[in-house]
Amino acid sequence: AQAAAARVCIVPLELLDFDSVQSFTDEAHTFLRTGSVGLRLLINDAGVMRPPRGCSGFDPTWQTNFLAPFLLTELLARRRTMDRVKQPL
Repeated sequence: AQAAAARVCIVPLELLDFDSVQSFTDEAHTFLRTGSVGLRLLINDAGVMRPPRGCSGFDPTWQTNFLAPFLLTELLARRRTMDRVKQPL
């Protein structure tokens, strides 16, 4: 058996910018659609010590450590689910 070639995609992500989270989700979804079936692992690990002032109206620490990773996971999960629903059996 031959080992599959590793596929890597580097996409910028700024957790203090919800537009960046959306853009990252779009890029990640496109990358995942073109590879093997199924997302194997998603690790949300973010942290901030002295955050700059956020422009979204949320506390920057809260947004970086919880809110944006949650949004990213939800958006990606919904896109992946919609793709599975659209695929014929």
